[in-house]
Amino acid sequence: MQTLRHHLDLNDDGVITLREFKVGMGLVEDPIDWRKVFDALDQSKTGEITTEEIKSIFDRLDIPMVSAGIVEWVAQCDTNQNGTLDYDEFLKFVRAEATRPL
Repeated sequence: MQTLRHHLDLNDDGVITLREFKVGMGLVEDPIDWRKVFDALDQSKTGEITTEEIKSIFDRLDIPMVSAGIVEWVAQCDTNQNGTLDYDEFLKFVRAEATRPL
C-alpha cells in the first residue's frame, strides 16, 4: 500500500492531487514504473490483480468506487476471462484509460 501511495504522491507531501492521480493512471505524460504499481496492487503476490485488491486500494486511498465499476473495468481488459488482471492485461487497462477523454 505504501509503495502505491509513494508512486502516486510524486512530490511526497502526503497528499495525492488530481494531477498526481492522472499521472499515476497514465492520463498525462509523465514517466512511471507500471511494474511497481502493478506489484503494489497485487497484494497477494499471485501475479494477478483481483477486483477485491483493486477495491481495497481505492478504499485505503479514500477514493470512492463502486464495486460494479471495478468489475466492469476488469472485465474489459481480462482477455483470458479468469476474473483477474495479469500484468499484460493491467497494461492494456492503463493504456485504454490513458487514451480516454477526461
